[in-house]
Amino acid sequence: MFGTFVDGRLAGAASMYPCSGTRFADLGVITLRGFRGRGLARATVLAMAAEALEGGYEPQYRCQLDNAPSVALASASGFRRFGEWPVIDD
Repeated sequence: MFGTFVDGRLAGAASMYPCSGTRFADLGVITLRGFRGRGLARATVLAMAAEALEGGYEPQYRCQLDNAPSVALASASGFRRFGEWPVIDD
């Protein structure tokens, strides 16, 4: 778990965890609405990616493809689309 703070207030939260049986580290981030657009999420994603690499993991950014701001954040953080993870809904 990671937190991004501005003036002592939690502005965003993020998590990263290894995918079972792989060297991939899955990461995701959310920023409170009032703190968006300041580069905080990008800084958090870059910090998590660096920690993943330092630990021998390949960081993987996961997001909904219809979430344009999250897709843009991934791109701005240096991630490129690798694939899709289809979800089967009953």
